[in-house]
Amino acid sequence: METELQLQLAEIERKLKLLKDHKHTGSDFNKVNYSDLEGSSSSVYAKAYLNSAQATTGQTKVLLDTEVFSSGITFASNKFTILTAGKYLIQAKIGLSALPDAKSMRVEIYKGGALISRTRYMSSINSVDMYGDNVGLFNLAVGDYIELYVGHSNDPTSHNLITGEGSTEMSLILIS
Repeated sequence: METELQLQLAEIERKLKLLKDHKHTGSDFNKVNYSDLEGSSSSVYAKAYLNSAQATTGQTKVLLDTEVFSSGITFASNKFTILTAGKYLIQAKIGLSALPDAKSMRVEIYKGGALISRTRYMSSINSVDMYGDNVGLFNLAVGDYIELYVGHSNDPTSHNLITGEGSTEMSLILIS
């Protein structure tokens, strides 16, 4: 039993390292090379990003519109729907343009319409583009759906999300 748990933990640590190392592909240092995850014991994974311009005020659902890949998870209507129950590693990234000094940005992961994880970042330079991420392990059931939200404390001023793979995106992989 202990050996099986150690093997599962080692596999989780390996996948976390792959995601956190942000394997370089091309000139985009934020882009993860997910091909390294293929061939792992998990065949359930998905990734999508924001390709169309989107403005935010206060708290906003991110309208992810471009699927990179999906295997064993359905991506439609800006959300991921779980088809296999288990523990998932979820990585969410947000790029937000021109946030003023001393304002905060939040990267939020929602399950079934309810907040399950939030990270907060403070700007320290006026009108700088901000990037943040939120990574965690979550127990998900069949039919659960996962969405990405962004929030900022400069309401009611509108700020644009930064588009493109590596800037505003979400990925999921079944760990166990």
